[in-house]
Amino acid sequence: MRSTYGALQERGKQAMGVDQYTSAHHLDDLTDGGRIELRRDVDDPAGVAQIRAHLQGIASAFTDGDFTTPAFVHLQFVPGASVMVAKRAAIRYTLTALPHGGQLLMASKDKDAIAAIHEFMAFQRMDHRTPKGEIVVSVTITQLHDYQFLVDFGAAIPSLQTDEPPPLGAGEGPSPSALLLATVANCLLASLLFALRKFKQDAGGIRATATARIDRNEEKRLRVQEITVAINLGSAAADIESLDRILAQFEEFCTVSQSVRQGIPIVVTVEDGAGVRVK
Repeated sequence: MRSTYGALQERGKQAMGVDQYTSAHHLDDLTDGGRIELRRDVDDPAGVAQIRAHLQGIASAFTDGDFTTPAFVHLQFVPGASVMVAKRAAIRYTLTALPHGGQLLMASKDKDAIAAIHEFMAFQRMDHRTPKGEIVVSVTITQLHDYQFLVDFGAAIPSLQTDEPPPLGAGEGPSPSALLLATVANCLLASLLFALRKFKQDAGGIRATATARIDRNEEKRLRVQEITVAINLGSAAADIESLDRILAQFEEFCTVSQSVRQGIPIVVTVEDGAGVRVK
């Protein structure tokens, strides 16, 4: 006799068209909604095509307020789905092809719709026995004109136009190199703020200036050779308790800089409000 979980997997195979035991199924929360990812674990072009067709069908059905497929797989109307039906006009479904499969992104600016998507995903993770995995961040970039691109961070966040500086582009938006600097500096400041608050301290405002040294490598290709980040505290060091301990640990909290550092050297300096270098 097939187990309850085995029966669920069999219904999933019927609904999705691929074997659940030889496929990777991820169900992730995003800040503006969620993400369903399905990939084949084996070399199976036909299975990959079936996954993408299934996700496209799900996107169309969910857009129309039709949640009969997950109801069939789970033998019940999935929690969160009723609100997703009621809020269907406020939810955007986007299919993206991935190696060996695809993903369905569900995004909204409506807080009730986002909460419903998270409830929908949580139930499916539980029923599919899929643990809440890594944090997933997704952006979509679309060419506007020449080297101008529109960066879409999701329905809840304003989009950003980028561009290359002249003569390649028109300089009508931040360049990828500038965005890299902004990302590194922003993460470092957020990590410093986190460390300050751990010790219940206020630095009187914090600011950072990030600079990149870009030069040609041995193959004559332009590469970011080094990033320097100069952080300024608003208050004098004497007014911030446990500052040495704060400065000794905050960089370890920065996901971005610690990742970028594996390929690009990053030098971080810190000055207090009196202009005294403290790191």
